[in-house]
Amino acid sequence: MDCGQAALDNIWAGGGTLCFFTYLQSYGGGTSFGRFIDKANNTSATSGFAFQCHGGAGNNRLRFEVGFSGGEAAWRPAVDSLSLFTTYHIALTYNSDSAANDPLIYMDGVLAPIVVEASPSGTYNSDAAYNMRFGNAASTTARPLFGAMYDIRAYSTILPAQRIADISDSDGRDSNMENCISMWPTQDGPVGNQVGTMHDIVGGNHGTPTANAPLLITQWGGMNRRAVAPPRLGVGSDG
Repeated sequence: MDCGQAALDNIWAGGGTLCFFTYLQSYGGGTSFGRFIDKANNTSATSGFAFQCHGGAGNNRLRFEVGFSGGEAAWRPAVDSLSLFTTYHIALTYNSDSAANDPLIYMDGVLAPIVVEASPSGTYNSDAAYNMRFGNAASTTARPLFGAMYDIRAYSTILPAQRIADISDSDGRDSNMENCISMWPTQDGPVGNQVGTMHDIVGGNHGTPTANAPLLITQWGGMNRRAVAPPRLGVGSDG
């Protein structure tokens, strides 16, 4: 699912936040590198960024990659911190203005300890030339996510820990839109093997289906999303 580009360009400049609920059936394509959100020029994110799964023995965790002029940078939480068939709220905050800055990753409202896999140097390589894509890499079909995403939000500031905890606790019902530039609740169209527009109810950056990132998100209605089985299909394809 591709979203409108301009308002979401360089969201990390000066500090920004991306957050969403997710439920994974596997760690995705490309040897378990399924993408949650990608706005990068290639699968190594030498320009822009990729927020993804990293599955397999010795991994099974989140991974955040960004492109700097001195090379790719990457951070990740602890091994085996991301399980399949489990609903999580994931939040990522980052400020790309300085190579000295590290991201913060929250899982279910709790700050996750992170490991620096590759340190940034130089300056952030702009992502303005690339669409923001949910459920696959922006540059290829080879990184599909196998699972579901909903209540996806983008903020123009680094949210404080308590605010992130409030969103996590809301199960997708949080109505405070302060500093929120985009929010995609769920897909509006039919489910199953068809896709529809995913409307941004705040900023108008509507998500549209693409061949590279088929989006199959079902409406979970008014149910408590952590108390019921999530939909069989989600972002990407379950094969």
